[in-house]
Amino acid sequence: MIGRLQKMFSDRSAIASVIGSAGTDAATLKAALTLGQRLAAYAGLPEHRRGVIEQLVAKVQLADDHFAIDVDGAAVRRLLQIEPRDDSADERITLVSSAAKVRRGKDVKLVIADNDGRADQAQDHVLVALLAEARDAYALVIRRPDRSVRELARESGKCRTRFGRLIRVALLAPDIVQSCIDGTQPMRLTARMLLEADLPISWDAQRKMLGFI
Repeated sequence: MIGRLQKMFSDRSAIASVIGSAGTDAATLKAALTLGQRLAAYAGLPEHRRGVIEQLVAKVQLADDHFAIDVDGAAVRRLLQIEPRDDSADERITLVSSAAKVRRGKDVKLVIADNDGRADQAQDHVLVALLAEARDAYALVIRRPDRSVRELARESGKCRTRFGRLIRVALLAPDIVQSCIDGTQPMRLTARMLLEADLPISWDAQRKMLGFI
């Protein structure tokens, strides 16, 4: 939710729409955009998130395929230091994001997406744990180049098939790994999908296969 509010404050067209005719003055629009960037950063701080939500969010709606936030438009204008509209008492700004039900381990969760179909800072702990396991497996290969995959798998207490797949996961493009850690990976990307995928060596091909491009 905070991520969606931050995007609103960082988006030039969204800010221009909020301030309306008052934004026809270039100086007014520029000042509002500067404030918007500051508000986006402020809202991202853990100690301020609850206050920002309480001040701005009037209603939240969850559905199977989307997530909608009704934002108090008058409150947004006050924060941007824009004069209120005469008819702004009940003004609402609706922010809509797509969502999908994704299995995370034994649980099924509703994951909110950004405009690019990525998870909106929703870290999949099972997926991150898999990346860590893959890194450990690869480190073992580097330390013991004289041992076969079968021997290393047995040494690590894993079956040969899983160990081999972990090595492939360890060769993911760095930006894919970082996206998973940040919780901004494609919604459909799960630990099981990643482990079972026939991952190519090419980083661009990996990005295409896993939905990053």
